[in-house]
Amino acid sequence: MFKSKRRNLIIPQAEHARLSGIIANAWGNADFERPRFSFESFVKGVTFHDRGYGRIDNYPLGEMSEDVWLEIHERSAREEFDDKEAELVVQLQLKRLVAYNLTPERTKYVAERDAFISKLAKDNALNIDNFLWADNITHFCDNVSFDFCFEQQKSASVIVKQSNDDETGIAVNYIVDGKGSIEISPWPLNCKELNSFILGYSASGYPQKLEPVYIPVAVRRQAAAH
Repeated sequence: MFKSKRRNLIIPQAEHARLSGIIANAWGNADFERPRFSFESFVKGVTFHDRGYGRIDNYPLGEMSEDVWLEIHERSAREEFDDKEAELVVQLQLKRLVAYNLTPERTKYVAERDAFISKLAKDNALNIDNFLWADNITHFCDNVSFDFCFEQQKSASVIVKQSNDDETGIAVNYIVDGKGSIEISPWPLNCKELNSFILGYSASGYPQKLEPVYIPVAVRRQAAAH
């Protein structure tokens, strides 16, 4: 769960993941290709990339022990969707997240995911290169939503490949203002702007008492610098 940096508010991991999926669902235009497999499966995979946390979690980011954090990811890995394309999107995200700052336990997890991913792709005749390419988009959507859910100002960028033939990628920049606005440049979405919402909960009594809080989300092109 995310503890807001500006108010007494909790955003569950599942809502963060849903926002990732909302951004993924708008992906693609003349400059940015969509993945070369089922777009519906791609969006589902992005939306459930943190499925091990459940719908209402009580695991504060930055406060969990390494053991608890890794057990959540092991729980995520043990679930398996019937939609194998969505499953491959999830598994690649899990592998990437745990592959940072490797410890012996993380190294073991990554090796298990590698073996699972290879078998999943082979058994279902899935072109792994298409999914590795799409994982850059998953990474972007996840990072934007992650920073948004702390409700503090942040600017960053993620390297995204614009087409399946793009070998180097381009830095896609984003700014979150901490108050519901996200600005992106260059623009990778298929709409002029994206307006949606997620739900947080009052931190008072959470998670036993759930008092929902509506959180608007406005995604727009980054204004050109003068």
